Amino acid sequence: MNPIESDKGATAPLLPDLLHPGSRAVLRYWELIRGERSVPTRSDLDLRKIAGIVPWLCILERNPVRQAYRWRLAGTGICLLWCRDLTGGEFLDEWRPAERPLFGGVLDRVVATLQPCVALFQAISLDGNAVKLEMLGVPIRSSASNQVQILGAILPIEDSRWLGHVPVHSLALQSASLIWTEAIPGAPAGLLSAPRPAPGEPLNAAFTVIQGGKR
Repeated sequence: MNPIESDKGATAPLLPDLLHPGSRAVLRYWELIRGERSVPTRSDLDLRKIAGIVPWLCILERNPVRQAYRWRLAGTGICLLWCRDLTGGEFLDEWRPAERPLFGGVLDRVVATLQPCVALFQAISLDGNAVKLEMLGVPIRSSASNQVQILGAILPIEDSRWLGHVPVHSLALQSASLIWTEAIPGAPAGLLSAPRPAPGEPLNAAFTVIQGGKR
């Protein structure tokens, strides 16, 4: 169940803040297709370039009225973790109640600032077992609606025999951060209006910004 992939042959430096090589591969690919734009579009995606990660990809879509995110699409690997089809459901429903607004706020910042995020959390099964997962989220624009969505990669970073056999019951957030890339000249007004925190300044009480650069 654990999709461990090698970084052999990678030309870009590794990203130490990302634990799973699949997360690093997705972030490098997002940077490649973004180019000099503020955000790439879904039509730019060529999933053959990241074929080994495709089952672990999802697209999250924000509800324009309330702070909620829907599984617009969920890959087969992610659905296998949950032991059910997730597409169309609410992404934040299985998070602990106190953590839903916190993580929802991080996802809001991804959409508002067009910067990626990374989160570590535990998936807890119905029988009380737990396994650590990493989620990378990068902004991407819908070719049809022009709405900014989040392309996510959700990857197990621990082996566990119960994955895919016992349903995930709840999710416990351990950490979440924005990954600041280089500002893009000429980005649409308003989308980058949220101020970039100063070095060491917390995103909020629970989240710390990772200072980074375009790789």
